[in-house]
Amino acid sequence: MNNRIRRDKALLVVIDIQEKLLPFIESSERIRDKAAMMIKGAEILQLPIFAFEQYPKGLGCTVPAIKEALGEREATEKTSFSIMGIRDFKKALKETGKEDILLLGIETHVCVLQSALDLLFEGYRVYLVADAAGSRNVNDKNVAIKRMSDAGVTVTTVEAALFEMVDDAKDTKFKEISKLVK
Repeated sequence: MNNRIRRDKALLVVIDIQEKLLPFIESSERIRDKAAMMIKGAEILQLPIFAFEQYPKGLGCTVPAIKEALGEREATEKTSFSIMGIRDFKKALKETGKEDILLLGIETHVCVLQSALDLLFEGYRVYLVADAAGSRNVNDKNVAIKRMSDAGVTVTTVEAALFEMVDDAKDTKFKEISKLVK
């Protein structure tokens, strides 16, 4: 089976990079910066982008750097850990016709993991952007990545995913992506 990310079939999901969560995440600044880079790259590649916030009343809103990268897109509030617990999202996802779902966010071992497993169950191809995902405890993150990988999630990084979707230095988006990752 070919596990390459297909740009024409891909979309990005940003999970819970929020004000009261992010400061407690291992390598939080790097994760925030990598997530913002991935969002900007997805924008350049014209991928649909969905963003979520877990109970923002208690956990705060999406952090400013991610809000800025998202532009006009508003994060969808959720209380379910999995994004697939949101009926409107499931419908919107199906309507996109996309099959390759890139996931990033926090916490890797809770909301990201449950979303990934539910997306796999629904028949989507799931890609974890590991350098833009985090947990408070690095062991929780590592175990979650192993579990996702064992279940069929393809683990990648921001730069690898972006260049994989560009595929060729002659691609019209290559220079923009190359500039973004430098």
